[in-house]
Amino acid sequence: MTSPTARPPRPPRPPTVDVFHSCSAPDLVELLCLVTTFSPPPVSVDWLRDGSKMAAGHAHTEPAAPDVVSGTFRTVSRLNVSVEEWRDEVFSCRATHGATGAEVEATVGRFLDLLKPNSTMTNPTQPNFWTFSNPTQLNPTQPNQTQILDLLKPTQPNPTKPKFWTFSNPTQPNPTLPSLGSTSASISIFTIPPSPSDLYITQTPKIRCLVTNLPSNDGLSVTWSRDGADFGKLAQPLPLQLSQNFNGTLTAVSELPVSVGDWESGAAFVCRVGHAELPAPAERRVERRPGKRFPPSVFLLPPPLEELSSSRPTLSLTCLARGFFPDSIDVQWQKNQETLGNSGGIPGNSGNSGLETWPPRREKGGEGRYFLYSRLEVEREEWEKGATFVCTVVHEGLPMRFLQRSVHRNPGN
Repeated sequence: MTSPTARPPRPPRPPTVDVFHSCSAPDLVELLCLVTTFSPPPVSVDWLRDGSKMAAGHAHTEPAAPDVVSGTFRTVSRLNVSVEEWRDEVFSCRATHGATGAEVEATVGRFLDLLKPNSTMTNPTQPNFWTFSNPTQLNPTQPNQTQILDLLKPTQPNPTKPKFWTFSNPTQPNPTLPSLGSTSASISIFTIPPSPSDLYITQTPKIRCLVTNLPSNDGLSVTWSRDGADFGKLAQPLPLQLSQNFNGTLTAVSELPVSVGDWESGAAFVCRVGHAELPAPAERRVERRPGKRFPPSVFLLPPPLEELSSSRPTLSLTCLARGFFPDSIDVQWQKNQETLGNSGGIPGNSGNSGLETWPPRREKGGEGRYFLYSRLEVEREEWEKGATFVCTVVHEGLPMRFLQRSVHRNPGN
């Protein structure tokens, strides 16, 4: 009787390194280094500031954990830096893998992406949160100028401090916004697809037509139609919602229920808006975004050591979803199976003051894929009592359309 042939061991695989950043506190920026797809463990992770290795005590690195799907391993290293350090310095995460001899490094800095041509000069959407695509405008009276970082590769052991220059982009001036007069140029129309939660959790999807900067409701009409003849009848739109803005203009919202099957089959819907100030009715289409679907990888991180060792009454949990396409995604939080909020990827849309979710951003070099952060502030007392917190991510690229990660305090910690 012959014994079964043993499977040959898998060849070693080097790590992939990605660095992300978000706000962990008003005066801190949290850097996350994801080291993935390596085998076998271990891997050592170092942080560098302006090219110089930082002391090990500055960062916290999780033990390597297996990735069941890919058969490789992954780990997460977290580093908190002050807003001043983030503004003036460049940080790198370096992973060294003994089995392959690979040394892989990824760099992040507030101004790195300003070196790209045709940069758009915009203010950040959060005062202490910056992303690759949000450079900082220096002077509102000079909208084409911003501050960029001149990266110098030093040859001396002590790296040269970065130098700052003023960059002017005359080919892309800030657009002139239309005045809020009663002209058709100020009326804007947007179509909004159904949220992932409405599609795959409650299964009550609706598409929306948003009409803004209306000087009045004179002659206002919003109607829906569908392109193509291969789909069923349209549902009845919900009653038109009108609201008045602080500047005296009106906003109209029309909602149309759709079926999950119609949406996923590629049905295209058209919103047609008429108004006394429009020379002719205007139309906007909305349909499922084309392209290959990529599911998110989801990481739920416990409170950082700096918070645990402090006297803060609250602690922060961070949920990171990365590598997904398209950018339509929802994040929900639960505590002991009690729903805390559904952010939908929009800051302030949770109904929970302790929950913040930033909109999806393109990954640097991620082939058009996206990432986002969601942060939940929890009571220290609840964490220390062992409450379980769950981050649920809803995305059409996932096999079950949603994925959950849970975290709780380990006994003895």
